[in-house]
Amino acid sequence: MSMPRNIAVAAIALLALHTLAADPLFAGPFPFRILHSFSSAAADSGPQGSLTLDGSTLYGSAYTDNSHGAVYKINANGSGYSILHAFTSPTHNDGSYPNGGLVIAGTTVFGTAKLGGFQEGGTIFSMDTNGNSFSASSAHLNPPDSAGNYYNGDLLNGNLFTANQGGANNTGTLHGVGGFPYFSFPAGPTGARLPVGGVIADGATLYGTTTHGGPSDGGTVYSINDNGTNFQVLHSFDGAPGLNPSTTLLRVGTTLYGTTATRFFESGSQGSATVFSLNENGSNFQLLHNFGTGGASRVTFLNGRLYGVAQDLVYSMLRDGSDYQVLHTFTGGPNDGSGTSSGLTVVGSDLVGLTYAGGASNGGTMYAVTAPEPSSIWLAAIGLICLGALARRRRRL
Repeated sequence: MSMPRNIAVAAIALLALHTLAADPLFAGPFPFRILHSFSSAAADSGPQGSLTLDGSTLYGSAYTDNSHGAVYKINANGSGYSILHAFTSPTHNDGSYPNGGLVIAGTTVFGTAKLGGFQEGGTIFSMDTNGNSFSASSAHLNPPDSAGNYYNGDLLNGNLFTANQGGANNTGTLHGVGGFPYFSFPAGPTGARLPVGGVIADGATLYGTTTHGGPSDGGTVYSINDNGTNFQVLHSFDGAPGLNPSTTLLRVGTTLYGTTATRFFESGSQGSATVFSLNENGSNFQLLHNFGTGGASRVTFLNGRLYGVAQDLVYSMLRDGSDYQVLHTFTGGPNDGSGTSSGLTVVGSDLVGLTYAGGASNGGTMYAVTAPEPSSIWLAAIGLICLGALARRRRRL
């Protein structure tokens, strides 16, 4: 090997060592920062649900027991915060307690509120991205004519959502905006009932979860055609450690990823917060990680890794559950959040999320954790190879 080539190899190796020292994937905690602290006295305290990115603007919703909630927007860097709509009360028509993810279609924001509207059965609402032209439609409470009520799921393209109760069997519905019940979940001990998370689509097939149903009543993963036919239970949760899936699924290729949560009773608790995966046809169910008692948010995918929030920490792992890492542990107080309430939203190389408490006035926070760029990971790998080649060359000399 010529001297110039030795110098080049050594230079790449030194750059690799610098990458290993600086890259958060290899060198310890990921960079963490608070982007916004919510006011504990305002209608928008206690942010809930996941953030929705449109261009460089994030949209979200919030509520606490002391307020009926609000929809807000904020720039991705934490500036330009404003409330688009503050909800009034459960007896008014606009809704109360917005808790699902928002959908942006053109210049229109769609969302759901758990309560309010007709007989306090919840609403689906829309407004423009400046908060103008607000409108809401109500659910109906009396099965079998009910369209479903107590909306909990994320909207899909502003059109489909899940309702926690109501429908022909009073077990929940998959419902089209402005129409009659789209699909009523089956009753009976082996049915799938009480959907909480939203639905995702792969072509004409929708996938979702229910918190109850199946032989052990531990919840299910299901699929259904987007015309309401061919409903199938893909997997039934039959006991510890995972029970009660309650978040929207993530699809990567033909693999579905989801989470479960602990089920609490007066006499104790059952099940654990876990991350799981299975194929779209229901085969190859895998328990990827068990967090223990608590809850876990929806899983996010970035640069070949899974990211999520559980038990007041942000974590990362490979798609098979290996290389599990804790990226940040929330401690509360004015300079950190506490009470994780949402999944993570990808904004460039940042993973942006929410806590419903902590921050400057203990009204919750919006935070960002920076993930490593793929280029730095590959550079580190190439550098390590060069280090090995240089070492072998020196031994031969």
